[in-house]
Amino acid sequence: GMAAVSPSWPESREFTRRVQREVVESRVSARDPAFAGGVLTFNATALIVEEITERYGRWQDGECKSLKSALMELEDRRSGRVLLKDFYGSAKGGAWQFVESVAYLRDLGALDESSASKQGVIIPNYINSHSNCLASSTFYSVCCLNECEQLLGHLEREVRSPDAAPERLLELVANLPSATVEAPRQVSAELRGLLQEIASQHNGKVPLHGRLFGQWMHHSYPRECPYPHRSGTTKPMGAIEWTAEQGDADAHKASENEMQKHIDAGNETCFANGSGCTGSSATASGPTPLMWTAEEELVVSTTSSPSFGGARWRSCLLSSFMALVALASLAATLWSSLRGALAALGPRKGCLLPVAGGKAHYC
Repeated sequence: GMAAVSPSWPESREFTRRVQREVVESRVSARDPAFAGGVLTFNATALIVEEITERYGRWQDGECKSLKSALMELEDRRSGRVLLKDFYGSAKGGAWQFVESVAYLRDLGALDESSASKQGVIIPNYINSHSNCLASSTFYSVCCLNECEQLLGHLEREVRSPDAAPERLLELVANLPSATVEAPRQVSAELRGLLQEIASQHNGKVPLHGRLFGQWMHHSYPRECPYPHRSGTTKPMGAIEWTAEQGDADAHKASENEMQKHIDAGNETCFANGSGCTGSSATASGPTPLMWTAEEELVVSTTSSPSFGGARWRSCLLSSFMALVALASLAATLWSSLRGALAALGPRKGCLLPVAGGKAHYC
């Protein structure tokens, strides 16, 4: 049945029934004729479906949180990543959600390939990927809520500026908890250094809406903030659209052989932003470097324009003067035409234009 295809089907069914009950009760109390007689008319059904649609996104986010919890149980040492051997191992163990192929994960932007010998699924990128969106109409899809937006929103409210000094941001982040990060905390020396590097590229300030700060937020909150890939390096698509482009209806799903290959590989090094890197893997190869690139991308540039030189200032002043002369000439021509038209109308017997505030505009 449906429960076999979608384990959350019973909860989804109860959600829709609860919304239906609430809408019916409220509309009957309001004496809505569409709900009279105890029979659901077409209009009544349409209203119920509309309300379900309005509420579904936030309700479905509960499923997203369950998905996050499942990934965190597989997480590699608090890094915000799940090794592919564990990701596919859980799929073969019955976790029906974790079956995306490496090629599809790469295009979704959910794959950490910062080390050639190590690949992992980035938890927030995977949760917020198109593969976990539920198509609702031709205009929009219902996707998981991005937990990082709430964190960034807090920083925006505190800073009240498109950029801020790195010291101010460090203070705010050190005292800003998330669903999985406790506060207050000590931001690592590596992250403090990276924030200073970002500021050095922008005259001592850190743009809040740049790729580099998004990258920094990802490593500060590896389970909540998605890693911002460089533009053009990913192709986020839903499974149907992506498989159509590949020409293979099953290309988005990893084959048994692909899963087993990564399970057998048994990568054991630990990610750099994970804690507790112990055992033979830590001593042999150590943690992999942070997934970090220095390319900046800004939504809006906050760089101030260079000051005008003397020649440019004089040119702008001359242009403004010439525009004023042209405007004055146009006004004189219009006034001459208007005066001729008024003369043709004969003597005035009152106000030609309306009176506003007790003042006649032309009397």
